[in-house]
Amino acid sequence: MTAQHTKATGFRILVIDDNADIHMDFRKILTPVKQTPTDLEALFLGEAPRSDHPSVEIPHFELAAADQGLAGVEMLQAAMEAGARFDLAFVDMRMPPGLDGVDTIERLWELDSGLPVVICTAYSDYSGTEIFERLGVSDRLQILKKPFDPVEVQHLALSLATRRSLEDQASLRTEELERRVEQRTLDLHEAKDKAEAASRLKSEFLANMSHEIRTPLHGVMGMLELLKESGLAPQQQEYADVSLSSARSLLALINDILDYSKIEASQLQLDEHPFCLRRMAEELITISAAQKGDRSVDVVLDYCDTAPSLVVGDSLRIRQVLTNLVSNALKFTQSGEVVLDINAVACHDNISTFRFAVRDTGIGIPEDKLSVIFGKFAQADSSTTRQYGGTGLGLAISQQLIHMMGGRIHVCSEPGRGAEFSFHLQLPVCCDLRDESHADLLTSAPPQGLPSGDPTNPDDRPVVLLADDNEVNRVVAGETLKLLGCEVVMAVDGRQALELMSQQAFSIVLMDCQMPVMDGYEATQSIRQLAGPARSVPVIALTAHAMAGDRDKCLEAGMNDYLAKPFTLETLQKKLERWTGRSLTPETTGS
Repeated sequence: MTAQHTKATGFRILVIDDNADIHMDFRKILTPVKQTPTDLEALFLGEAPRSDHPSVEIPHFELAAADQGLAGVEMLQAAMEAGARFDLAFVDMRMPPGLDGVDTIERLWELDSGLPVVICTAYSDYSGTEIFERLGVSDRLQILKKPFDPVEVQHLALSLATRRSLEDQASLRTEELERRVEQRTLDLHEAKDKAEAASRLKSEFLANMSHEIRTPLHGVMGMLELLKESGLAPQQQEYADVSLSSARSLLALINDILDYSKIEASQLQLDEHPFCLRRMAEELITISAAQKGDRSVDVVLDYCDTAPSLVVGDSLRIRQVLTNLVSNALKFTQSGEVVLDINAVACHDNISTFRFAVRDTGIGIPEDKLSVIFGKFAQADSSTTRQYGGTGLGLAISQQLIHMMGGRIHVCSEPGRGAEFSFHLQLPVCCDLRDESHADLLTSAPPQGLPSGDPTNPDDRPVVLLADDNEVNRVVAGETLKLLGCEVVMAVDGRQALELMSQQAFSIVLMDCQMPVMDGYEATQSIRQLAGPARSVPVIALTAHAMAGDRDKCLEAGMNDYLAKPFTLETLQKKLERWTGRSLTPETTGS
């Protein structure tokens, strides 16, 4: 019940008794004047008041009286309707025909279940046991025998009314707290909804921006790669190399931003598979060494001879982390060496614990920067970073990726004496394949049932259906496919691709996802409904969508694989070789 009564005028008492003298006695006892307890005794016992007691102010009580039970019940109901309920009721047990004391109390509690009641009686038609059987044992119920002691009446009135007042205040406070909690909960839900909506908008914005940026960048990088294969003069080749390097730096920037947004949104998932760790590390060092320019820096791989080579893990993300660490080391090392050290420090139940370390002889990292370099957009040396490029996200992403794989990157450094970044990873060992020459079979072989050609037959050229609505993309992909010795048929949308599929045989389909008339997802689903061999032709998604979930969406539509734009000649070559079973060699178009 909501407490509405205010104590501005004191406590409100209801007296229900058929004796008018009792009403008067209660008024005398609870009269709001300054008295002492002995003054009250003198009033009722006929003794002279004593002067040796200090005057005290008796709490103010507002009394209402009824001479029968029904009248008392009606007074309580009227008071509650007026928002000025009673704090306490004194009820006589024996009253004129109608409601006796027990009946009256039952009716009072039906209206106000929290009302304290004092039974006032000299003689009752009920025993104590019968009263409690009817009304129950409750601290709301007290018994006062007549004739009663005035001080006892005062104490009962004050204690019971005060307790109810405190209960009212507690109830109001509880209701206020519940209201605040409810409002706070609503606010939190609203904030959560807004945050989720903002996250969705952010993801959609990043996805759209990624697509819009990747599409023209694919044209730039593709044309530059084709230009490099056209037999350029040395100076022209240098210009093309610099342009392509700049384009790749821009792509790396886009990938860093997308990776970090995926990690923040918990959308990045690991793709664990068997791979050759030694070979991956060797390729990484070979590529990194080519990037040192004219600096006298040795880029070295120190792979422990006793460490396993064939392991299970996310090779792409491990390579991404190591590439970032080696690239950072090269940025800050003008002479000396950069070493990638890989060692197996423990092995248990075919799971090896690898220690990866990248150390250099560069400028080192100041002590005050060691604690912040893993923060997003943090840069230990902004001048050097500007010189060689970088987003300030690389180490933050690397730390998050290693954390997802169960490790943590540590760094130790001293200015002028280089730095070392290290981490440990537990990777299952592939015990059933000891020969590293078979490592590619673990990830590159096409599934059974897919068409494959005879790599020794030069006339057995893959016939590729390329579906893309963007003219530049068609030119880039088409010329790249021709460099790989493929025969190319082009479609400008999904419906045209579907029509071509029903007219001739293809070795493979490269399908853009976002096209007018019919998109790549719907076209692929329709291809899977065709009759005959056409329904089983491998379909590879070519798309500028590179956000979390895009690959899964392609696979769910019936596509076999996924290649994000911009792609390189090398990555396209590997996809074609995997899904056609043919060995492809790029041809030089120039003289």
